[in-house]
Amino acid sequence: MKRIILFATALLLTFAAQAQEKEEAKERRANLWGQVYDSFTKVKLKARITLMRQDSTVVDTTWSRPQKTGTRSYYDFSIPFVAGNYILKATAEGYEDLYANYELKRRRHAQDFQLPELLMKRKAWKHVELDGVVVKPTRVQVAYRGDTLVFDAQAFNLPEGSMLDALIRQLPGAELKDNGEIYVNGQKVDKLMLNGSNFFKGKNKIMLDNLPYYTVKELKVYNKMTEKSEMVGKDIEKRDFVMDVSLKRQYARGYLANTEGGVGTEDRWMARLFGLYYDDFTQLAVFGNANNVNETRKPGNDGEWSPSKASKRLVTTRQTGLHIQKEDKDKKVRNDLDLTLKWDDQANEIKHLSETFATSGNIFSKLYSLSKNDNFDIDLQNSLNIVGLMNSHFFMHYQKRDGLSQHTDSTYTTTLTNRTISNSMDKYETFNLNGDVHFYKIWETGDVLSISLQPGIATAKPQVLHSISNTYYAATGENDIRNNYSDSYNKNYYGHIDIDYSYQLPDFWNVHATVGYDYHYTDTRNSKYRLDCLTNAYDYTELGALPSSREAMLQVFDMQNSKDEQNTKQSYEARLGIYRSSDKAYFRMILPFKFYKEKMDYTQATLDTTARRTYKAFEPTIYFRTYGKKRFAFSYLMRVNEQGFSDLMPVVNNSNPLAIHIGNPNLKSSKAHELNGEVSIKCDSIDLSYRVGIDAMVAHDMPGVRANYNTKTGAYTSMRDNVSKANWHAQLTAGINGSFDKNKRLRYSLDGRVKYEHSVDFDIAYDDEAVDLSKVKTMITAGTAKLTYKLGKLTVGTTGKLTSRHSTGNRENFQKLNVYDFQYGMNLIYTVPVLNVDISTDINNYGRRGYSSSNMNTDELIWNAQLSRSLLKGKLTAKLTAYDLLNNLSTVSYNVNAQGRTETWYRSVPRYFMFSLAYRFYQKPNKKLGTVEFVWVLDNKIYEKRLLIRSLFCISLLPYPQAYSDKTGSGFRIYSGLQVL
Repeated sequence: MKRIILFATALLLTFAAQAQEKEEAKERRANLWGQVYDSFTKVKLKARITLMRQDSTVVDTTWSRPQKTGTRSYYDFSIPFVAGNYILKATAEGYEDLYANYELKRRRHAQDFQLPELLMKRKAWKHVELDGVVVKPTRVQVAYRGDTLVFDAQAFNLPEGSMLDALIRQLPGAELKDNGEIYVNGQKVDKLMLNGSNFFKGKNKIMLDNLPYYTVKELKVYNKMTEKSEMVGKDIEKRDFVMDVSLKRQYARGYLANTEGGVGTEDRWMARLFGLYYDDFTQLAVFGNANNVNETRKPGNDGEWSPSKASKRLVTTRQTGLHIQKEDKDKKVRNDLDLTLKWDDQANEIKHLSETFATSGNIFSKLYSLSKNDNFDIDLQNSLNIVGLMNSHFFMHYQKRDGLSQHTDSTYTTTLTNRTISNSMDKYETFNLNGDVHFYKIWETGDVLSISLQPGIATAKPQVLHSISNTYYAATGENDIRNNYSDSYNKNYYGHIDIDYSYQLPDFWNVHATVGYDYHYTDTRNSKYRLDCLTNAYDYTELGALPSSREAMLQVFDMQNSKDEQNTKQSYEARLGIYRSSDKAYFRMILPFKFYKEKMDYTQATLDTTARRTYKAFEPTIYFRTYGKKRFAFSYLMRVNEQGFSDLMPVVNNSNPLAIHIGNPNLKSSKAHELNGEVSIKCDSIDLSYRVGIDAMVAHDMPGVRANYNTKTGAYTSMRDNVSKANWHAQLTAGINGSFDKNKRLRYSLDGRVKYEHSVDFDIAYDDEAVDLSKVKTMITAGTAKLTYKLGKLTVGTTGKLTSRHSTGNRENFQKLNVYDFQYGMNLIYTVPVLNVDISTDINNYGRRGYSSSNMNTDELIWNAQLSRSLLKGKLTAKLTAYDLLNNLSTVSYNVNAQGRTETWYRSVPRYFMFSLAYRFYQKPNKKLGTVEFVWVLDNKIYEKRLLIRSLFCISLLPYPQAYSDKTGSGFRIYSGLQVL
């Protein structure tokens, strides 16, 4: 370890020395940057900026680059470093020329300098008449603008009433997961934004399910500076990979509302409402939805309705939310508030069969379960950003749950071993409150001092579980009846502080020195009671029935399985890192050294102790990524996973007689090394994008489970222990997408991966036999091919997928696995002329082959369809949707791996028909701007003030400038002008 630390430190110092030598060997340069805006509205401007010396000789010229998203309008210069006074000149169409002075001072090694913000004034309005011009643009689905990948929303064909999720599913190279995660060309999108701003941060599905497709102009995918980096004006951490949804111009300001309601067969229904208000400084959104449909995917969207994705429960959801974003006129202060409330009722019915592979004979289990849960959630988030000073985040979450369930579970080999029938009730409430505040101080040298504070509290009380079970053992004919009641609570208090100093080196290099302290206190109490041991136990066979006296409860207190734990954990960190960030690339190497102190007061059964431990961790990381059309990424990470302190306690938990767990004080920490790399290239000239990636992981001393199976009772006795052999995997991925024809009507995409897994765990032993290691080698290959043709209102696509899994093991009775899952099908979207009816449909076959059970080797042909028609000039849309027309969609899922196989059936309603009406409303913003200019004369000096008025009604005060003077010679004039935006 010491050698690694010394080597990494030497490498870090070498980087810094080389950067310094490189700078000294070449001419020192100054990187000057600034921003330019409208003086009143703070609108981003595209202006020509000229840098001149004091004698007006030109040093350099450039153009500002207004961000397509966000609030910045940057310009920059890179010139030889010559200290002195300079003049900045800004010119833009429709604006008066602006001049500003700037002094470039000598500041140690500093290379980046911020120029003054340029605020330009508009010239007097001019009325311009334009002859009628007809523009017929050619819509290109995907293109690059600099380093930004742009999808033109209007180039895609979607049925009326579609939401944002339907658009994203059609984007070439994009993949939308069921939980709202988005991947573009294999890379996960960190943030989904709306017009450059956060929108229900971290909850993509709110925007995906509620933002109407017709409001979207384009989607841009690019690497964006993080909030922390924007605070200090330069990259201090890796940029976020974001997808930004840009609204059409007519929806960028004003009021927007979208509502839909529908009823269907099988008592299905849905209703939703979404409202949005937008202006230059304010964003306000509200939404609400209620449904028992369980499904958000739409027919025609790539056919992504496989049996494994069918709804696996009956859920009635009611949800509402509010989003408010407010900025000041200078775009320096911004506050975001998100509030969501959710009620849902879940009814689950599950039938589960499993087979566990073991050397001495496979073990089978069968489960039937009914459950009903009522949940209530409140989620509140608030972010406050002050450019150049601080940014802060506040989070609050509350959840309440009430649940009832019934289970029947049995275990058998060749004959029945045991059967358990149980009823249970659970209730709990959780509350989390935490936040983080970051303060920044930016020195003239370019160095940055930052302080980060992260306090928090979390509670879980009450947590009540009451279960009554009856276990029958076939070998003895005995019944074990247990009435268990558990009352527990958990409290967590934690806080973290970081102090970081960033030392700027030449050529965009920075060295960071960080010290940190972390405090975490946990108080956990879990009290268990055996009500079946009461003298009058029969009186408490109803769930929730408890003795009225505390003395009676103490008589049946289960000391063996109850525990009381107070844990105090402190960590001290010293972190050294070197960074280099520019518009072209980002590099980061971090050397973190952590020291942990932990104290725990632990009480369970006969164990009452105070335990202490200290340990160290060194987890270096290296990360490198380039930006642009040719992208390369590489990362290395070392992780050290220390075992939980309570897992080391030498105690036995037998609250469940069929699952007995023994603590292991000899558990060691595990280490893992992760390596990732990817190359992606975009060729605009031939409309081709391709990527190749690798990732690998090797882990040592991974925790496994030593399990012993009792053949008479069917009980497992388990203990966690370290696996001596290494677990590792390696994967190669590749993808390509583009178009065949010049008009880019016929597009294709191919994606594939090959993964090899070498996994090692403990075999299951029978009746106290010695436990051996089980080694399994698995090769997974998967491929997806898509072909899409678009002509006018017609879009036709085909999809084919194949996944194979081949596994071998070292156990004598291990059955080699050679299984295949595949899919093939078509989807179509078309608008019927004259009738103006949108048809969207998909039909796919899902198949499995190679499974040992004939029940698993199946083919399922799934067909979905939707008809929609717009009325009232597009304001009203009627839809008729049919899910699973052929009634073939199965709610049975299968899983096979090296440890065993499972087959699970879920109760749901996969087939239904629904009719719905959607109505949209939009109040267009005022298209006129009025200006009022006041001019007055005092003591022969002229004073002017021009105001810009934006309102629903803009009235011209006077048709021409006029002046009014009194006898003293002072006076004013008023005029107004109108401009169509």
